[in-house]
Amino acid sequence: LVTSCEPCAMCAAAIFWSGISRLVYGLSHARLVSVRTGGPPMLKLDCREVFSRGAREVAVTGPMLEDEGAALFGG
Repeated sequence: LVTSCEPCAMCAAAIFWSGISRLVYGLSHARLVSVRTGGPPMLKLDCREVFSRGAREVAVTGPMLEDEGAALFGG
């Protein structure tokens, strides 16, 4: 799975349960929190932490191209 942002905890769980074995993302959760304006509060939980609690491995590559990803959110 390739995505512009690091998945939130709920999305990371869905990725795990769907059987996806590799994730590549652009913008880190920490950077997204720093550039977004408004919206609901976010859990401070890295997707790697969610995956580490599972019974199988999900390979994670990222963050990549954070400046370009932040630009999508006005940052």
